[in-house]
Amino acid sequence: MTINQTALAGFCVRCRKDGQAYFCDAGGKVTLPDSNTLKPEGNWPAADWYSYTIALGSGKTVAAAVIDDPGNPRTTWHEPRSVAFLSPWIVAAQAVSIPAGQPLILRHRVVAHDGEFDGATLKRLAAEWLGTH
Repeated sequence: MTINQTALAGFCVRCRKDGQAYFCDAGGKVTLPDSNTLKPEGNWPAADWYSYTIALGSGKTVAAAVIDDPGNPRTTWHEPRSVAFLSPWIVAAQAVSIPAGQPLILRHRVVAHDGEFDGATLKRLAAEWLGTH
């Protein structure tokens, strides 16, 4: 079976949209342009993780992160800010073929947090997750 190249489909963590939000990676706040559903080449580059933090009108801040697994096929991230989700996707860069009788196993770690993540915590969680496989 072959999963054709496309910018978006499959696993995503849906986040809240009702506040001031930003994305981060290991380098800090992400300033990349939004991904475009019609242009897979515009997905964000492969990374160990991306996080989404939102300051709610109530004064509370919440965050989520998805950590990719190096055993997954090459993963890019479909991240349009208007829909507020974290979506690693394996067929934005290329189609993926799955041999007959073989499973496709994808692994991700999802982390949710009250408040902002500090970069050190996510780096530690990513290293822990990536070191277990």
